[in-house]
Amino acid sequence: MKEPVTKIQYTAPIALGIMLFFISFLTFVLPLSK
Repeated sequence: MKEPVTKIQYTAPIALGIMLFFISFLTFVLPLSK
């Protein structure tokens, strides 16, 4: 019955990847839009 642990292990890297992609996207687009 370790479903929550595996759920966190699979969703955490995806959330981190989306956050890193969003931050890099902002830092790349904001200077261009100015």
